[in-house]
Amino acid sequence: MPADGAELVFDLDHVGIDVNDLPGQIDFYCRAFDLKVEQQGDLPEYNFSAAMLVSPTGWHLELFKRDGAAPRPVPDDADGQHNLLGLGHVCFAVDHLEAALERLVSLGAAMRLPPIPYPGVPEWRLTYLADPEGNLIELVSRS
Repeated sequence: MPADGAELVFDLDHVGIDVNDLPGQIDFYCRAFDLKVEQQGDLPEYNFSAAMLVSPTGWHLELFKRDGAAPRPVPDDADGQHNLLGLGHVCFAVDHLEAALERLVSLGAAMRLPPIPYPGVPEWRLTYLADPEGNLIELVSRS
C-alpha cells in the first residue's frame, strides 16, 4: 500500500506484439478492431519502428518491427500455445462472436479453434484465430 494509505490500482495499458510487416499488421489490426494509429515512428537508437494503436474505448495495442528479428515459434493450434512459456495470446471480448469471427477471417486471420463453450462456463463462448503473421487471438463472448 502506498505511504498515504491509498490502495494501488492497476489498469492494463497495452499489449505489445513484435511483427515482421509493420504496415501490414497496422492495417490488419486497425481494420479488424476499429483501431486508429495514435503514434508511429522509428527509434534508430533501439533499431526498431513502432506504432501505438488505440481503440475507441481507450485500450492500446503496440506493434514493433525490428529488422533481423527471429520469428517466435507459433503453434498451429490454440492448445499448443501452452507448450511454450511466455505470452501466448491476446484476447478480445466481443458481443457478437460470429460477426467478429467473420470480420477477422475476411481480413486474413486464420481459424485455429472454432467457437466452443468456455471451459466451466457453458453460457460463454470462445474461439481462436491467428493474425496474418500467426500471432494467436482469442475472442470471447460472455453473454
